Order: sequence, then structure tokens, then C-alpha cells
Amino acid sequence: MIRVLLLALLAALLPAAASDPPGTEVVVAFTRTRFEPATIEVRRGARVTFHNMDAGPETLSVVAADGSFESRPLGRDGEWSHRFLQEGEHLFFLKERPDTKGRALVE
Repeated sequence: MIRVLLLALLAALLPAAASDPPGTEVVVAFTRTRFEPATIEVRRGARVTFHNMDAGPETLSVVAADGSFESRPLGRDGEWSHRFLQEGEHLFFLKERPDTKGRALVE
């Protein structure tokens, strides 16, 4: 009986321990012409989810200017996440539309 109660308690605590602390998840919406917000400030280890809000049929990929990450092609309402583990300024853009740029300031 005690073993069952301990397992139930452990199961209840695991999801909370595995989730991110408040403020470490940020959503950046984008279309083929802009990121919103275009600049984000996050802590090291923050997860940033890029969400394609473009109404067009083309897929779009988010790419780091330094080549450190690249999303899969995202269609309308597609999402992809990246965790920023290094401090500093990280520039990113849309692979299909390189003039659409954003940046993450990681502290």
C-alpha cells in the first residue's frame, strides 16, 4: 500500500519537475515579412517556440545566422522550438525570405 502511494506521489510530481520554470518559454510569431516580436530578451536555457502565422501556402524555415539551428519547413500554424543555451546576441531569419530577420538577446 505504501509503495502504491509513493508511486502515485512520484507520478504527480514528475510533470511539474519536468516543465520549464515560469518565464523561460517565449513564443515568436512570424509571417513571411516579419517576426513578432522582432527582438526577444530571454534567460540562458529559455525555450523559444516559433509559430508560423502566415496565411500563404508556402512553408517557411527559421535559421540561425551562425548556422547553429534550423527548423524544419513550417506550414501555416506550424510550430518549432529551440532552446537557447549560450549567452549573447543570436540573429535568425527565414531561409526562404532572408530579409525577414529577428534576434534573441540571451543573458
